[in-house]
Amino acid sequence: MKEKNTISSQIPKIGKQLANYGGAEIIDRLGEDVVKGVVVSILSGGNVRALTESLTRRRLSLSNAAMLMLFFQCMKSCDNFSINLNELVSKELKSKKLDKDTKMFLNWLVGLTGKGIQNVLRNDERAFQEYLSNLDESVSKSASESDVLFGTLQAVFTCKDNQVFRLNWRELLQILCAVGAQTLTIRGS
Repeated sequence: MKEKNTISSQIPKIGKQLANYGGAEIIDRLGEDVVKGVVVSILSGGNVRALTESLTRRRLSLSNAAMLMLFFQCMKSCDNFSINLNELVSKELKSKKLDKDTKMFLNWLVGLTGKGIQNVLRNDERAFQEYLSNLDESVSKSASESDVLFGTLQAVFTCKDNQVFRLNWRELLQILCAVGAQTLTIRGS
């Protein structure tokens, strides 16, 4: 991938904005009226979880959509993106110039949450490389097994400008892995 076509450079703006926020950013992104409504409902005896669930679902849905579009952009700009995904993420994560939200998105692409990094990898580069190797093996085996169990898959997506993307089991499982990590992180926050 060319330097200007790094994975990081292709993360949709909305994806980064939704990755991590709190406090004053919540008011900026959701609007004062929405936050006031939630506060009034809570002070009136409303269940805070029930009131924030729709906001979480919206944030999660848009973030998942940004992940899917990132995957498509990378497929377009990098030959064999699905095969090289782990290597590309590993290379980019070594950069000291990445902001927190970009790192989070890159980690999600390989199925990692903040807790997974703390508990499984423990900031050990060798453990990270082993994790990526195991992930690649797991996705490959799962794709082959899915092919046997469910049949050959070719999901076709048509995006803006009539661009067509064809996903097989491997690519779809990689996206689902990323969306799973994203969901755990956002729901946990």
